Amino acid sequence: WGMLNTPCFPYVFSGYEKLKGVQAIEFDVRDVNCERLGRWLGRFLRRLHSLQPPETLIEEAGLKAGVTTSHGSEKHLNEYLMRITKSVGTELAVRIQNFFREDHGVPLPYDGPLVLVHEDCHAGHLLLDPEAPERVTGILDWSDMWFSDPAQDFARLFSWGGDRLLEPMLQGYGAADPELARRARYIGVWLALKEWAYFDRLGWKVRATHVQAILEEALPS
Repeated sequence: WGMLNTPCFPYVFSGYEKLKGVQAIEFDVRDVNCERLGRWLGRFLRRLHSLQPPETLIEEAGLKAGVTTSHGSEKHLNEYLMRITKSVGTELAVRIQNFFREDHGVPLPYDGPLVLVHEDCHAGHLLLDPEAPERVTGILDWSDMWFSDPAQDFARLFSWGGDRLLEPMLQGYGAADPELARRARYIGVWLALKEWAYFDRLGWKVRATHVQAILEEALPS
């Protein structure tokens, strides 16, 4: 790290050697060995969530603690439902509405110990080996780390891998918490909906279609 002593860039910066690999979001999850990838990610998250940084480091890094809301506001949900209806049709919108408003799969509130989470571990921050995409070469962007519900880290990858990735992740993690899978899927569906709306707004049809397929697989008929 260092500082450029020029009027054009008088800011502290940090950097590291460029990591090899391709963002997971560039892969079709059907072409990935999700069993092997998921188990590796589960073991990785188990180690991450078991870390206990010294209090001095926590204070210096400004790490906070808390439980993220399971999904966003009613206003945002209505906006996403309107966009889904316009772009896809009413059938999927109704299934999404039922999932959040009629207690389908709604988990119990998390009241366990808060653990150190990446918090932004989505497919854009996961680097895979292009020759063997079940191998992880890097995990990027740790700037949002804090202490929270461990389900947050599982949910972030749901919009890319769905249950085919989530289930082996949970197996690799070896969770003793029976509600972890339900919380991860519940939060994951909300994040997938949010991501679909983002891709749809930008006109990224291939990515929007992929997330739509994940939602259709995950939601009760």
